[in-house]
Amino acid sequence: MVSRWMEDSGLMPEPSSALPDHPAKFWWRLKVLAGGGLIVLVCHHFLTFSPRPDWFPVSVVLSQCVVVVGGVLTLWHSYLLGRSGDNSGSANSLVCRGGLYSRIRHPMYLGDMVLYLGLAFLAPGWMSLTCLVLGWLALILQARTEDAYLAIRFGDAFSTWADGTGLLLPLPRKW
Repeated sequence: MVSRWMEDSGLMPEPSSALPDHPAKFWWRLKVLAGGGLIVLVCHHFLTFSPRPDWFPVSVVLSQCVVVVGGVLTLWHSYLLGRSGDNSGSANSLVCRGGLYSRIRHPMYLGDMVLYLGLAFLAPGWMSLTCLVLGWLALILQARTEDAYLAIRFGDAFSTWADGTGLLLPLPRKW
């Protein structure tokens, strides 16, 4: 999502001129493929599932809540990023200060990770675990790839912001 916003806003040059093989697109595709796989597994699980006596609907409700929390986290931060409105390409446009952006650099990816976790809980099994791990790996590597690009693009402004924020989780506060 951020990569797309960066391309649309003019902050990220065309892939061929920015990065020769543009790894962010590969990680984005892998993330989408893993998420799609989890959705297919959840649909399959519920279409072929026959209730067992040891099955508790509470686990399904909790898993659905995790999916909703992840989706809201992603959508809310996408909205905040779009609302920030500074597409000038200046260092001021680097930082969206709303929501979790003041504490972490990629809150939308964190939301995706939470959503994937909830989907994996809804359709437990080795295929879900594989999709979850691949999706999380892709999200982490996409975030690092975007950070590398932003470090080149914004230099010290990015370094200052990155020093005070975590990649996907907030940095521990120094007391």
